[in-house]
Amino acid sequence: MDIKDAVNKFDTVYKTVLIPKLSPIENYRKKQQKLANKFINVLLPFRKQAIVDDYAIKTKNNLFSIMLSCFAKVKTSNDVIDMDEIRDLGFCANANDVKYGAMAVCTYKNNKIIFTEEKIQRNSKDKEDNATYALFNGLAIRIETGKNLNIKTVLSRHAKNFSTSERENVYLGSKVNFKYNNKDKLETVKFETSEYGKMFDIFSNDETKTRKILTEKFLEKIKLTRDSFKTAGISIAIVNSDIYIFIEQDKFFFDDFNLDKEVSDKAILKKIFENLVYLFNMMNYFC
Repeated sequence: MDIKDAVNKFDTVYKTVLIPKLSPIENYRKKQQKLANKFINVLLPFRKQAIVDDYAIKTKNNLFSIMLSCFAKVKTSNDVIDMDEIRDLGFCANANDVKYGAMAVCTYKNNKIIFTEEKIQRNSKDKEDNATYALFNGLAIRIETGKNLNIKTVLSRHAKNFSTSERENVYLGSKVNFKYNNKDKLETVKFETSEYGKMFDIFSNDETKTRKILTEKFLEKIKLTRDSFKTAGISIAIVNSDIYIFIEQDKFFFDDFNLDKEVSDKAILKKIFENLVYLFNMMNYFC
């Protein structure tokens, strides 16, 4: 995939693909906006909020599917990457609450890919510590490749890449947010002469296979995706035939789209499109 060429095609994609698909959603937005404003006039703010919330849920999923359709075949599915699945991988061990954003499933080069925006947190039930601790906020991805690599390898972002505020967000002795707890007692793999070692703590049950998979080519794709999303928070897990990617974000892709925001906002959609170009370029390594 030629990255620059793909990014430069946005204007064409916007006019020929996105606008026709977004037009019905924009008409729906205007209709719901009028309906919500009607309830303000009759002093029923709770009814307006219900309309706002319903619109947000429907619109986020629709917009995500439309954006993904520029890259892959979108499927109708209820599959998500839930909190239990992430805990089973060894992340967010103490989580007990999750809130979902947009969700979508697609097929890309015969690989099923599940996308789930989620906010995972720990709600403390201690009377002396009635607080909420954020563990993960961002995009979780699972690529089902169908090719069993017979390996479990985890790239957990290096502790030094966490911000000061994240380091202070301590729960049960954990000094960072989205940190792998190595529940499977995997061996540590050192990449002392590579930037892999600077970016990640790496664990695996097969060091030889891990070194073959983690090439400099893949590292470059990770860095390009990291820079596009403007995040230091990328973690990866390779579990037999499934590839997991976790990208931490300050806010979800479509948080800015509400009843007062046109769904055809070109600047926002362009940035999301660019992020997806780099993300698919990274996923293409396994597809």
